[in-house]
Amino acid sequence: SVNGTLFTSVNKTKFLTESAFIKLVFLSILIYPFTARWGISGTALATTIPVLVTTAYCFYRVKEIFRINKT
Repeated sequence: SVNGTLFTSVNKTKFLTESAFIKLVFLSILIYPFTARWGISGTALATTIPVLVTTAYCFYRVKEIFRINKT
């Protein structure tokens, strides 16, 4: 993944572990209730939400690492 390569290149692999853990937690919480309620569509949604959350987390970390300011 792009995030994996980027974080590895600046020796910040702990962010990869944190990102994977966040994804695991969200998926663990959402998968059963969403699937039970909405079937396969709920499963798709339950797997999409953690990806969006971890993507936002990675953007935040990249901004922090490279000191990118919104101006």
